[in-house]
Amino acid sequence: MEIREFGQWLYELRKQHELTYEELVEKINIPKIEIKNLKKWERNIEYPDLETIYRLSEIFNIPSEELLTSKEQTLKKGVGKINVQLIRFISYILNVSIYTAIWIMRIVLVLALIISWSFFIGVCKQNGLV
Repeated sequence: MEIREFGQWLYELRKQHELTYEELVEKINIPKIEIKNLKKWERNIEYPDLETIYRLSEIFNIPSEELLTSKEQTLKKGVGKINVQLIRFISYILNVSIYTAIWIMRIVLVLALIISWSFFIGVCKQNGLV
């Protein structure tokens, strides 16, 4: 099974079935779904929930597993790109190796978690929750 980028695939399916945004929203028939949602999905800005994935699979006669896999792979690809770019940026700015930049990111993440947890506990103590 070929994994496709979710947004591009959805766009191609909509065009193949000669559906406008309005027509597809009508076919999905879920009150919270609007044209703006479809546009965001096609641009991989947002992704549909499970109920909508099932409706899309029925509309386009595609196994829902394929749509879910495409959505997951597209999400992972996007997150991976962000991480790699951030690591390269840190490496460049600090003039360190990629390996060192990864360790710096890990240390910063741990420190951020410790500070967040400390702040949370402090707020809880102030409000008498702990």
